Amino acid sequence: APAAFVSPPPVDAAAERLRRQLRRLGESCRAPFLPIGGTNAFGSLVNALVLPLKFAVASNRTMLTPPLGAYANGSCATLACFYRPLAPACERANGYPAPVPGPRPRSSVVDALAVKQERRRRAKRCQGAAAAPRCDDYEAIEALGEATIPRGWRAAVPRPDSCDETSCRVPTLQASALKKIGVDPPPAAYATQGGFWFVSQLLAHLLRPNDATRR
Repeated sequence: APAAFVSPPPVDAAAERLRRQLRRLGESCRAPFLPIGGTNAFGSLVNALVLPLKFAVASNRTMLTPPLGAYANGSCATLACFYRPLAPACERANGYPAPVPGPRPRSSVVDALAVKQERRRRAKRCQGAAAAPRCDDYEAIEALGEATIPRGWRAAVPRPDSCDETSCRVPTLQASALKKIGVDPPPAAYATQGGFWFVSQLLAHLLRPNDATRR
């Protein structure tokens, strides 16, 4: 019988380049920020994190592993409970994630609405800065059960109208804020692959299963 030759699988050079860039960002701890996806259903939460990761690539910054929000419990606070952390060394250096003693209490509907309205008013005052990492949202994040903020991040008490990132150790970024201004198309290095390809690669990076999930 004639010998059978198997061709090696095609190599996506652009995907390899993007994976290397994401790994470098995770290792560099360059201007780190924490993305907050909200307390929606799990699939919606994960999809909302694509925009902050796009921001990280475009701005050459390190994005920390997103918190699980309402899905956190006593042993699980971030996506790293199921998937590989995005910046493990940087997170350890910054004391993240903060310990979560147990299921996070949920605020009442009335209280949550008041917090969200105040967050919107603050974002409106800050205008363009609302779609960039900021330091003025720690209290709202904790009140809404979106994450537990490490105590060491509060280098100073932000002003109520703060719109910059000069008063805390690690700023946060609301995924929903990016939707209002849109996000630029893929960087020039990946422009020929198109938006669908770019988003697929970012989701694949977010959802790399850890050892426990693989088992």
